Amino acid sequence: MRQLLFFFLVSSVSTRLATAQVQPTVTLAAPPADSLNRPRTHYLALDVQGLFKTRRYRYYVGEPMRFRARGERYNALLYAVTDSTFSILQTNEVMNRSEAINFRPGEVQTIYRSRRIAWLTAGSVAFPIAGLTYIIADYVNPRDLAGNGRYIFDPHSLIPGGALIALGAAGYALSRPHYTLNKKHQLRILWVY
Repeated sequence: MRQLLFFFLVSSVSTRLATAQVQPTVTLAAPPADSLNRPRTHYLALDVQGLFKTRRYRYYVGEPMRFRARGERYNALLYAVTDSTFSILQTNEVMNRSEAINFRPGEVQTIYRSRRIAWLTAGSVAFPIAGLTYIIADYVNPRDLAGNGRYIFDPHSLIPGGALIALGAAGYALSRPHYTLNKKHQLRILWVY
């Protein structure tokens, strides 16, 4: 029994050594001695005061951001954040290149966000289509089997169709909020420790 165990042990070690490859040694650079020598990373923070708590939405460099500033709407990636400004990249079609546009947080008037609420976000498109389909189908289809009553508008079909359209509009408003910057909605530049 010992000989059999010894044989399996030696054979497994020899196969591991035969298939093993030599890994080159990697020398890593030493981390900085003082954490104060590292540059700070800034990000944009949108603080939204609710009824009971304050919610903070963070925008880091490279994330998409939609907002209105200087009378125009912008939908672009956040390019850079400094102590007092942030930049986005916008394509200049005349020069055929990307240019950075700088903004101060005080210049931003409104920030647009999008939330994914299960069933409601998808329903914001599907419910109005279903409501219109219901109203049109009620108008086109006959009332009895003989074909009488076709192309007659019934005002009672507006109740379920209108409810579906209103539910779609409410879902659209809930899943795409916008925040006008004021005392309750503040845009700040903060740094990551």
